[in-house]
Amino acid sequence: MIMKEKYIISLLMAVLITSCQTGETNEERNVSKETGVELVLQKSAYDQNDIQFEHPSVATVNNIIVLNGFLEVPPESKSIISTYFPGYVQGLELLEGQKIKKGQVLAYIQNPDFIQIQQDYLIAKEQLKYLQEDFERKKELNTQNITSKKEYLKAESDYKVTLAQYNGLKEKLRLLNVNTGKVEAGNITSVIAIVSPMNGNVSAIHAANGAFLSPSDKIAEIVSTEHLHLELQVFEADLQYIKAGQKVDFRLSQWNDAWYTAEVYLVGTEIDEDTRTVRLHCHFDGPDSVQFIPGLYAEARVVTGRKEIFSLPEDALYKANDVGYVWVKKVENDSAIFLEKRWVKPGLFAEGRVEVKEGEIDNDLEVLVAPVIE
Repeated sequence: MIMKEKYIISLLMAVLITSCQTGETNEERNVSKETGVELVLQKSAYDQNDIQFEHPSVATVNNIIVLNGFLEVPPESKSIISTYFPGYVQGLELLEGQKIKKGQVLAYIQNPDFIQIQQDYLIAKEQLKYLQEDFERKKELNTQNITSKKEYLKAESDYKVTLAQYNGLKEKLRLLNVNTGKVEAGNITSVIAIVSPMNGNVSAIHAANGAFLSPSDKIAEIVSTEHLHLELQVFEADLQYIKAGQKVDFRLSQWNDAWYTAEVYLVGTEIDEDTRTVRLHCHFDGPDSVQFIPGLYAEARVVTGRKEIFSLPEDALYKANDVGYVWVKKVENDSAIFLEKRWVKPGLFAEGRVEVKEGEIDNDLEVLVAPVIE
């Protein structure tokens, strides 16, 4: 639980002014002046059971390491869409975030050179039939010493060269997503389809209709969240406590206070020289109602064991800037309780408790837990 941010200077002044205006006794004013009291709780403003104090005490809690990271997908879950051959973009109707299925047409590319590739394929296919028959015939004649070996080798060379050309052109048509059966039936086109290689969502669009693209240009990017995972960074000092299989609680700090559960799957083996951290790869199953996307910042807690801490309830701690403070009872009479602000440096937060140092808060002090001072 994050420390509550409470700023009560204006409230404090209002309480003290109200106390004077409502007949604060000379005894109360003297006590406040002599003890350095900063806050007065009038008992008449609360039910007796609403005012709660607690002494700092030793509690056994989970030892938690707080980590930061982000949601990520593995490289195989990302795809950059481009074209193997240059051409002009047509029929591009994508939107960022749009759901895409494997094999779905994303755009079309037009180039007159595509026609020549299909023509060359048909020519090579027809030549291959004749050259294959001629090669096989001369091979048989050569075994019977009816034809010269030179003619046989020439037929073999012509056949294999044309076969290589045919196979190369056929592979080009495959990369162009052109159906060779339709080409052989006489359907030749100057437009080819660019299809998605995977299921996912469009994460970026880099082209527009009418643009000329070279093979190095991007059309769009697609990301699949099927294998979305949590990437965390652990400092080298804490690395000794981390191991695969440990439970991880995390939340997306920019969203809300909902916590989700993950598990440490892999512990990195290389330390980042700049941050002195190692990456943790964690797996999780998020609820279907939450749209997790790569890049979201996450705050996580890893439970590494049990430990004893000198602590207070987390509700007793107030935050001011980067430190914290609590309200300690100084004096109490029949009508009011006088409190003093005590600054502390909070340590571990776990199971509703917050670790404090004994030198800052002694165990004989009574610390305000309720009511919460707004």
